[in-house]
Amino acid sequence: MDLIATLSDAGRTLVVPDAATLAALNAALDRHARGAGATVSRPPTVTTWQGALTRAFERALLDDVATGAELLLSADQELVLWQDVIAADEAGAGISERAAPLARQAWRTRALWGIEASPLPAYAPADQRAWARWSTAYRARLDALGAIDVATLLAAAVAAGHPRPEPGCLAQGFLAPPPRLEAWLGTALAAPPRAPPAAFRAHAFADREQELYAALEWARARSAAAPLARIVVALDDLRGQRELAARCARDVFGGDDGCFLEATPTLAVDPILRGALRILAIAPVMRWDELSELLRQPTLAGAVEERAARARLDAELRGLERYELPLALVIDTIARDGTCGRLARLLGDVLAADASQPRRQRLLDWLAHFDRVLALAGWPGSDEADELARARQAWTTLCDRLYPLDGVLGTQTRAAALARLRRLLVESPRRQPPARGNIFLVSPTTAVTLAPDALWLAGCESRLLLGAARLSPFLPLAAQRAAGVPGAEPARDLWRARQVVEALAAHGEQHHASYAAGDDDERATPSPLVPALARAALTPAARCVPLRWRVPRASLVTLVDERGPGPPDGAVRGGVGVLAAHNACPFRAYARHRLDARELVEPRPGLGARLKGITVHRCLAALFAELSDHAALVAADADARRAAVERAVQAGLLPEPAETPLEREVYFVERRRLEGLLMRWLEHEATTREPYRVVARETPLEVGYAGLSLRVRLDRLDRLADGSAVVVDYKTGRCALADWQPPRMNEPQLPFYAVAAAIEDVRAVAFAQVDRARPRWLQRPAAATGDAQGEWDALAAAWASDLAASAAGILGGDARPAPKHGLATCRHCEQALACRLVEHAGAAGTEPGDDIGGEAVAGADDDD
Repeated sequence: MDLIATLSDAGRTLVVPDAATLAALNAALDRHARGAGATVSRPPTVTTWQGALTRAFERALLDDVATGAELLLSADQELVLWQDVIAADEAGAGISERAAPLARQAWRTRALWGIEASPLPAYAPADQRAWARWSTAYRARLDALGAIDVATLLAAAVAAGHPRPEPGCLAQGFLAPPPRLEAWLGTALAAPPRAPPAAFRAHAFADREQELYAALEWARARSAAAPLARIVVALDDLRGQRELAARCARDVFGGDDGCFLEATPTLAVDPILRGALRILAIAPVMRWDELSELLRQPTLAGAVEERAARARLDAELRGLERYELPLALVIDTIARDGTCGRLARLLGDVLAADASQPRRQRLLDWLAHFDRVLALAGWPGSDEADELARARQAWTTLCDRLYPLDGVLGTQTRAAALARLRRLLVESPRRQPPARGNIFLVSPTTAVTLAPDALWLAGCESRLLLGAARLSPFLPLAAQRAAGVPGAEPARDLWRARQVVEALAAHGEQHHASYAAGDDDERATPSPLVPALARAALTPAARCVPLRWRVPRASLVTLVDERGPGPPDGAVRGGVGVLAAHNACPFRAYARHRLDARELVEPRPGLGARLKGITVHRCLAALFAELSDHAALVAADADARRAAVERAVQAGLLPEPAETPLEREVYFVERRRLEGLLMRWLEHEATTREPYRVVARETPLEVGYAGLSLRVRLDRLDRLADGSAVVVDYKTGRCALADWQPPRMNEPQLPFYAVAAAIEDVRAVAFAQVDRARPRWLQRPAAATGDAQGEWDALAAAWASDLAASAAGILGGDARPAPKHGLATCRHCEQALACRLVEHAGAAGTEPGDDIGGEAVAGADDDD
């Protein structure tokens, strides 16, 4: 008789090992009831063994049976109690968040497996000695509260013979339970049938993605042929590969409800709940990414009315390139603009509400304060949409889990209360929609409980299926090995894994097993538990087409539209950068400088590359205003140069307000870096340059050429002893003489100055590569060239022709996606979503450096 049909008897209580198995079994029972045509059903009660023990404890209290305590801690209460105990210990300072789950697991392992406490030897590891102290303090806290935890209650129930499980309950899915749990469940445990794994049909795949696609496609076909059967795909290490499994399931079934997926994402991925946490985390100083996410929250009051204005505000604040932003600055920026008044009032009200709270208070008081703050912010809005209703319900459930913690905690800071709320969000599984089919993607142990009619066992590599249990670092290894704790003894782990495979082989008529062999860098061997895998031939790779793409091919009309309107009056924003962008790819230049399609700035700690470059330019301009003559530079000793450098850095370092500790540290670090960089550059110029005099620094110019009008800024102009001029461009990154090589020059800035700007007697251009490790002066033509005039005239003619061609393309609205160096140019382009060359090249199997519309130069990189 079908196991699920047997378990569906009304009034029965089923006990399962964990919450994942509970969710899967409930889904299977619900599917069975719907498949049987039942409109009203009375399903059995399904609970975990912790839930069954809790119910037994409550019955004992009602019956006045002594249990040794009056309060049974929940899992959340246990964890916070361990956190408090560890935080109070000298060795646990700063690690309570990470150590508490491990400490709780060690406590449970000792109770479940009957490991007796014994004095530690003097040479015992420090973490075991620390846990011994923590466990003593934890026991004292339990006694002070008059409470007991689940593991301790289980050990006491086995020793005293009560409380017992509910009469008539049935335990499912326990293949090798811990000794004390086995003793407590007693006759409720049902031994699953077993069969040798000879019936498995074996498969081998190159990687896990291909393996999952094949297994899920098989399940889809099998489900169509047998809609009432239970089709199970069991994957070892499913939780570790949750994202991949979810994506493959969406591709094969066309949505998130195509199958039951055991490893569901947590509530932390819910954008509405993340928005609530972001609102509660409003502080006087915020990181730019947190503030950006807050500004874009659709559930924030006024989000619809001020949507465009808040997007512009976000872009403006990103443009400051400050990693941390004082909220007062944000409010002042809003006040100057005057378009986000509701947002400014909201931020001010939330800050005032937080300031009115005491530094420490009870968790219940903090939760009440959080409710008031969310109400101030209008979260999540008054709309009654299903998504918002689910978010409200999930938030209420989270807060309900926090309320009992107040009974075991003292007063908390706001940050600690918010951290507990955030942790619950990360740990709580997101409720997934009921699966519309009869397919289950679960772990192997859960698959045993489901008793599948057809099974595909995936992930059968030897390194996984032989056991991936983690031992507790807080308990002696010898004690864990003697007790038989999973992971302590390879022979026992092999025996447990064999039990799982044999139990799966005993159900259903179709059995498939597979493993991912891996690539040449990392090869995996098949598990010996399924002998047929050793003879499986590698399945050829095949591209999976997602179900949502499997539609009849549309009839397409191709239009060639590679030109847009040119710039009015020839004026283009962006300076000479528009020429460099056009030479790299006309489409990039048109999108960036005509359509203003730019990538949003993502600030990093410290100064970004752009601000560092601007700072170096400002400092060099100030430095060569003082040391403007090569003879004076050579005559100055080290102390004089250092003093000049310090004055230049003081004048040129960007006057950003150091309002946060991070910004103050960055200021001093950047100052020391600039001083060392400029001292190294002065030494290089003094020893390698011929006599010169600096006649212009950071000079703005408006230059017209071939109908194009550009506003530019000249970094530096030197006059040599013979009266000729050298146009200088400072570089803090990569540069090379080849950047001036036509056609489509990588760096047309200096050639443009030399050809188009009205500068008298220009005879050379030079890159000043200001680099502390390798400073360089790159000049064309070189100073020692014999026929310098002839070389210069030839260069100027070639540059003029190339610049004219680029100007004609810009004026003509040329917007062809034609990257100069193929995919190497596209690698760092922000317009990839618009031109889609990279996407099409990837579909065609093109490699980086291949020609996809421009000159192919393998390994070349665009310098724009």
